[in-house]
Amino acid sequence: MGFDGQTVNTLCLFSAAGSREFDMSLFNSGDDMNAVPQKFEAETVSKVLHPSDDMVQGKELRLIQEHFLVACSIRDIVRQHEGSGKSINDLHEFAAMQFNDVHPALSVAELTGFHVDERDFEWNDAWHVTQKSLA
Repeated sequence: MGFDGQTVNTLCLFSAAGSREFDMSLFNSGDDMNAVPQKFEAETVSKVLHPSDDMVQGKELRLIQEHFLVACSIRDIVRQHEGSGKSINDLHEFAAMQFNDVHPALSVAELTGFHVDERDFEWNDAWHVTQKSLA
């Protein structure tokens, strides 16, 4: 909290993790080099933030990171809001989301898709909540 301020903001640190530690069937068939790449690839998302975008791989990783951070942030905000017992339709009263850089374009699609795919909203209802919630 800053001098004479009344607001405390929370810093969230998100970490990506692989869904499996080890593919035993690949290892047992002698392909030990490919037994762990999914875990490595998943964890790379949050290990090196903002890699150089001089090469295609760096550009792809940055976009994946930006989507990952937007998706995690939106879900964290929704989780906190739902914990308050209020309707998801009132999300805009709980939080006004402001993303920078490429994140604004991703946040529109992510929040709308979240409501449609994970909350079974009709598209128009999801779009309405998204428009009211994003700055």
